[in-house]
Amino acid sequence: MKNATASEKKNTNILSADAIKSLLPEDFSGDIIVLETTESTNLDAAKIVKTAPHGTTILADAQTAGRGRLGRSFFAPSGGIYMSVILHLNLAFSDAVLITTAA
Repeated sequence: MKNATASEKKNTNILSADAIKSLLPEDFSGDIIVLETTESTNLDAAKIVKTAPHGTTILADAQTAGRGRLGRSFFAPSGGIYMSVILHLNLAFSDAVLITTAA
């Protein structure tokens, strides 16, 4: 029996919305959205921010156009965990930078 190459091995470390939800407190009201590949979780979040509940989290295994702070692009290959969290908070715009800094 030959050993499987890396490309032949089945990935058993796949992100699962159900698995993530099972680890969260019962009163968690946000949605968990898991994508295999997306252009950007930030772009996905921007599309649904007005209707998504507080705490909605978008995760992806890979991004094709990932953007970080200040719009800087970064390499986001498969095998990572890339995520954006939608927070509906009453903050002054000047305080919003504290959230990214804390992350």
